[in-house]
Amino acid sequence: MPRSRLPLRLRLRLRLRLRLRLRLRLRLPRRLRPLCLLFVAVLAGCSAPSGRIQPTATVVAAPPARLAGGAWERISLPAPSDQVRGFAVSPRDPSMLFACTATLPPPAPAAPADPTQAAMPQPVALWRSTDAGAHWAQFAPLDARGTDCAFSLAPDSPRRVTFHVSQFAPGDQLCGRDTSYLSTDGGASWRRLPHHSIAPASVSSGWCELQATAHHLFLVYSFSPGSRAPQISLLERSDDDGATWTRADAGLGENALFFMPQIGPGERLAMTVRHLPAAPTRSASQFTELWTSPDAGRTWVRAASLPEHPGTFLWSAPPQPGGAWPTARRPFYALQEEQISSDLWREKALVSGDGTAWALVPKLPTPGVDEEHRGILQALAALPDGRLAIWGVDPRTGVPATQDQQGRVRPFWLWLWDPAASRWQLLATPLDVAAREGCGLCWQGQAASTQDGARACGGYACRGEDSPGSRGRRSISGRRTRRYLTPRSRSRRRVR
Repeated sequence: MPRSRLPLRLRLRLRLRLRLRLRLRLRLPRRLRPLCLLFVAVLAGCSAPSGRIQPTATVVAAPPARLAGGAWERISLPAPSDQVRGFAVSPRDPSMLFACTATLPPPAPAAPADPTQAAMPQPVALWRSTDAGAHWAQFAPLDARGTDCAFSLAPDSPRRVTFHVSQFAPGDQLCGRDTSYLSTDGGASWRRLPHHSIAPASVSSGWCELQATAHHLFLVYSFSPGSRAPQISLLERSDDDGATWTRADAGLGENALFFMPQIGPGERLAMTVRHLPAAPTRSASQFTELWTSPDAGRTWVRAASLPEHPGTFLWSAPPQPGGAWPTARRPFYALQEEQISSDLWREKALVSGDGTAWALVPKLPTPGVDEEHRGILQALAALPDGRLAIWGVDPRTGVPATQDQQGRVRPFWLWLWDPAASRWQLLATPLDVAAREGCGLCWQGQAASTQDGARACGGYACRGEDSPGSRGRRSISGRRTRRYLTPRSRSRRRVR
């Protein structure tokens, strides 16, 4: 597809060189073009072993438990891979897929690469599959034009789906030309939402994200008002499916930077927030804080300060209705460290079972890991049962002593951190594809679970390639997708 944010919509380039793992939409050089490949694999044993961990204690990893797994399968796409701009899976039905496509014209042969030049908006097509990609149905042509598109499915009512088509050029009003649609019947029919934006009339860069829940719509704006101004975010909520909107970020303070909140039980929300100084300096202190809301953003409370300086990227498995959130078995995860192609395996994850005490997820139990290179290549998603899915190092060779300067990696090993057992798990069969991994958020994960007797849970991971001589518009460059099925009847909201 989320960075979505794995993320496919226009992202902004931060001028602050924060070592944050932010889910950003960057404008890429015109010579780069995202490609999209989708894969599926079957996995056994979704249920987590019994046991509890205390987030306040030092977490020590045991040898990995190997999980049986079948061969990877490729999933068909509704259009050529370089035309797929967004992708989503229903959190309660792994066979229900959504995709949107657009054909961006290639640059003129003699035109130089210009990362500040906006792509020309094109008509966007909307697709749905009810059989995991075996067949795709295209909806009637929409009156939407853009360069990127994204879906959201309500984690507490997945038949509510939003479809957001974005287009932006520096100097425009953020979201001013975006188009949004809402479905309340699982994507069988759609209606266009009224146009809306409270962003400044002109910003240098930015992005918008729309999220549905059972009773609300949420809209996040994140932008830089000027070339030297810090990036800030705004949050709005609609209680009448887009007819009217109200601010939902009161109390967060000035210059707050955040992404879409995680959706909890009832009206609860949670997100990590950074407050950036109006005039950034090297000596300026910057902290990441966890903020929670009990009433869908009407009020917010600062719950905790996070250690280890993570970014504004929070994940959680959806809680049971009316249950505690988070818990030791279904915790919060916060991510940190950017990837650069010449120095991979630096990513880190923090885990908390109560939102107050946080601990680093242990290094992978493989050769070559250390405090700076913990073996995580790319975090993918928090799964329905609370485990964290990542791409990690080869279990036999571990972190390589020397790395490819272009960040080329092959194959990809799926690891799962099980907070209940305090142990890493490893899928026996790797995904045998080659990709460059210096993009920081190359992959994106989504997870789903069924409610039938098979009680299967599934997840999708997405990855794309940039090909020379073509044109692209994404920080999460394209999509490769994996689905694995295991016995557990819990749902997972989409992750970008």
